Amino acid sequence: MQINVVSLDVALSPRFEVLPAGRAIQGFGAGGIFPVASAVIADTFPEEKRGGALGLIGAVFGLAFIIGPVLRGLLLRFGWQWLFLINLPVTAAVAVLGLWVLPGQRGSERAAFDWAGMVVLAAALASLGFGINGVQADALWTGLVTPRSCPSYWPRRPCSLSWAESSVGLSIRSYPHG
Repeated sequence: MQINVVSLDVALSPRFEVLPAGRAIQGFGAGGIFPVASAVIADTFPEEKRGGALGLIGAVFGLAFIIGPVLRGLLLRFGWQWLFLINLPVTAAVAVLGLWVLPGQRGSERAAFDWAGMVVLAAALASLGFGINGVQADALWTGLVTPRSCPSYWPRRPCSLSWAESSVGLSIRSYPHG
């Protein structure tokens, strides 16, 4: 329901400053949709049917990437506010359907938090983000396969691995200096 409130706030925004703030809040909320949907599937589906349910969610997200731009183009004919107002009936329908379909209680099993996995995930995502920021758009392939040296303030040279040299498939790069 957070997306509903923020969508309404953005659509009815009195000033431009409200628009990016609302979009940022929407981004935080939307970033949790896939993990929460996966967790709900893990809680509600038996083990032998989870793969199919997760595949269905993946298919829905894939379909949304195809239909989304076309739908946005049609909605823009009526005004940019409709890009946000369309969320109101959709999220209301999903909330009502969720109350009707999803079970009201969870199982009593509680798994321990995977701290080691969280540290590895954080390091991998930070490396990926750092690597993507270092890719040269004008020479994409060369930037992916050619190692670069670090700025002079970095303690060792060379400090980066190219995409092809990295054993984990993450490009750890530095910003070019000069």
